[in-house]
Amino acid sequence: MKPPPDPHYRHRFSAEIISHAVWLYHVFSLSLRLFLNITIGEIVIAVFAYLGHIAAPLTAVPFTLLELGVGALQAYIFVILGVNYLAISVNSAQAHDDLTEDDTPETMKVTPRKVEA
Repeated sequence: MKPPPDPHYRHRFSAEIISHAVWLYHVFSLSLRLFLNITIGEIVIAVFAYLGHIAAPLTAVPFTLLELGVGALQAYIFVILGVNYLAISVNSAQAHDDLTEDDTPETMKVTPRKVEA
């Protein structure tokens, strides 16, 4: 005999679609952030090197050093955000495991309040 169909199947399916969309958004946002920061840094260096004409190396050096600092900061932010996204994904996957009432963590248990008469 087949078990009855799960009445919450549609809700779980839509929640999974949304969670995958959020994951894709995280990947896209990190990629776009890194690409645009590198591109804009290169454009700034090229503009100041062009405006300097004769003294191009002297005008581009400070911005090149600034770009190295920005690159290090971007690498740090990229790693921190990536680790946070991974931690959220792992914790989310652990939270959705099949828990019975006996396995429910203490923070998720509901304790009834006593009402004084």
